[in-house]
Amino acid sequence: MEDAIVSKLRRELSSNAPITEAKVVYILVEIRKLIERTHQKQHYFPLDFHCSWALHAGMDRCGATRILRRFDNAYELLKEKSLGELDTILHNELRATMDMEQFRGCLEEFLTTYKLPTTAVKDDWTQFLRHYSAVIEDCPLTVNNPEQNPLNLSRFVVV
Repeated sequence: MEDAIVSKLRRELSSNAPITEAKVVYILVEIRKLIERTHQKQHYFPLDFHCSWALHAGMDRCGATRILRRFDNAYELLKEKSLGELDTILHNELRATMDMEQFRGCLEEFLTTYKLPTTAVKDDWTQFLRHYSAVIEDCPLTVNNPEQNPLNLSRFVVV
């Protein structure tokens, strides 16, 4: 079963067809299936999170809470400062989150592990990310547990 998924991914990732939202969703669906079937959710947590985000109307998993907390920690500071004026650690966390560095790194590791083409995370990353962003733009990150709610933000929408 895993071989069939890897074959589908190889075919899609090797295709010269332009990257589209549909292609991005298909790739993420197949990756998510493989992660679940091989019981690697913890190892590929950022990748599994982003695959799931693309497939749901909203996201309230612990990764969503983590992202909301990062922006919540900066909320008061950003009302008066620019991103570049934040303390280095917070600035780097926010920049990495906005650039989706963990998603990209984890996706590259996954593709390399399964000996799949890595063009999507190298040469075509900007296109891939643009289409991924279009997929998740109407899927807000939320915190549903009142005890975990950040102080200032309760949802985050990519636009």
